[in-house]
Amino acid sequence: LGLCEAFGIGVLAIVPDFTAPPGPHEVERAIASLAEAARWAQAFGVTLALEPRGRLPFCSSIPTALSLIEAAGEPNVGLCLD
Repeated sequence: LGLCEAFGIGVLAIVPDFTAPPGPHEVERAIASLAEAARWAQAFGVTLALEPRGRLPFCSSIPTALSLIEAAGEPNVGLCLD
């Protein structure tokens, strides 16, 4: 995040993943972690862009990513579409 700030990078793409399909506890932890990361990033003027990837066991679709973003409830978390 410090490098993002130093180089004027305002958006950081992140890809969530688990080694196996997550259970309810892991999903709750992922949401809490995303919200915490967003608060850290906000201090550096950075927006996090969550990138879903179809081949991953977690966050493999746009609807899932949007649900995680909404659940995190932080204004500087968005969706990465590339």
